[in-house]
Amino acid sequence: MTTGNEIDYSIMNIDPNKIVVEEPKPGSANTENGPMTFHKAGIKYNYGTTDQPDIAALYFELPKVIMNGIYSNEKEYTKKDEKTGEVTVEKVIESTAKISFDTKNSEHIQAMNQMREILRGFINFLDTNMLWKQKLGLHQVTAANFDAVISFAMKPMVIEKPGQDPYKYYKLNGNANRNYHTRFINPLDGSEIPWDLIKDKRVELVPMIQVTNCFANENIHCMQTRLVSAIVLDIKERAVTDRQKTTMIQIQQKYQGQINSLQEQLASLQAAVDESQTAVAAAKVGQPEQKPTLQANMAQMAALANGGET
Repeated sequence: MTTGNEIDYSIMNIDPNKIVVEEPKPGSANTENGPMTFHKAGIKYNYGTTDQPDIAALYFELPKVIMNGIYSNEKEYTKKDEKTGEVTVEKVIESTAKISFDTKNSEHIQAMNQMREILRGFINFLDTNMLWKQKLGLHQVTAANFDAVISFAMKPMVIEKPGQDPYKYYKLNGNANRNYHTRFINPLDGSEIPWDLIKDKRVELVPMIQVTNCFANENIHCMQTRLVSAIVLDIKERAVTDRQKTTMIQIQQKYQGQINSLQEQLASLQAAVDESQTAVAAAKVGQPEQKPTLQANMAQMAALANGGET
């Protein structure tokens, strides 16, 4: 697992038998759907030996994968001070990144299989303490039935759906404006790449993942994971129409007249929106309206339809 004093975090070097689970602790939270209770157990790893254990956070490095954008949203968390009873509401911006796996890529297949083995190692550790296993609601999962029941007994570490590439949404640490946040690294000099440059891009990278906790309640059991850093290899625009590119070309050839009509419809709709926004802005400052011309809007819509070219 180590080279000199450095640890090789490659996922294929993780030994599932070295997974360590901390005692599950009860917790509660107020959510949009009302109060929720749960148990949460920390997940660690023994980087040492049985005789000389070195227990620390569990990290693993995936092979080169694709990240399709960073998604951020604001959430509210209600906290109650146990001493004073005071209830406060904290607003937090949480961000996630979608990582996709390719079922034709042998390294990706090996990594996904290894994540399953990490989950098996987690269950095997809990077999040494059935009370903890029961608190996490996983007492029905055994070595004998693991493969048959784990997909629905516990939320998998990779989501697999028919007709789609396997994927996983990983939480990011902090946000771009905090000192503590997930760092995207330029391999040339080790400098940090700002989130804003890649948040809406298709990025090839080598990510470092941390497995933090097992979260369990009556509705869900899952391994909580975070993307803590990543070495960026390539950045491209997200080609959201790639899957229908052939169909789009055929439609352009077959329905040219209808497409021209669509352009006029879009331009007219955009003109109405712009006119409304201009009227609102003018009313606020007491200035006469400056109406955009239909020709200008049609030109803009045509440019958008041609990939930004006029």
